[in-house]
Amino acid sequence: MPTIVARPGTSSSISLGASCPSDCANGRTSSDQWDSVLAPDEPDARRFLLKLIADKREDYYDRRDAASVLGQFNLTDDDLPAFRPLIFDADPEFIGGPDLAVSTVGKIRTSASRTLLLEAREFRQKSVHPEAGRVRDAIVQALNLGEDTADLREPTIAFVIEKSQL
Repeated sequence: MPTIVARPGTSSSISLGASCPSDCANGRTSSDQWDSVLAPDEPDARRFLLKLIADKREDYYDRRDAASVLGQFNLTDDDLPAFRPLIFDADPEFIGGPDLAVSTVGKIRTSASRTLLLEAREFRQKSVHPEAGRVRDAIVQALNLGEDTADLREPTIAFVIEKSQL
């Protein structure tokens, strides 16, 4: 049986009428419903989500949500450039965008994704954004999870520095 994928904004051709609660009615598919309508590994869904996260003109929260949903897909090195605008946003509207993009890139587990995360860590170390430390921690975590020899019981360097400043 083929997988049916609906793109965000797709309206249903079937209306259940006035007796249906508002969340059943026709209307745009919002990002909180993407998990149920965008099938992982469906090429059209993957292309749509990658295009969405790369486009700075799109709604920031939709871009963040798309980065999260992409974590369920089998991504490759070819997909990495789409994550750069979120990861390297110097003044993000919401820090969850870079956080989720970093987490998804960490799941790719290739040398190219590791190189991108190392570049992102360097970028965030120089950042003056008040939440930069949070993104650095997410980057360190993604790097550690991708390394078989990492001792995850040890606190990250960023945590030790923050703790010592108290």
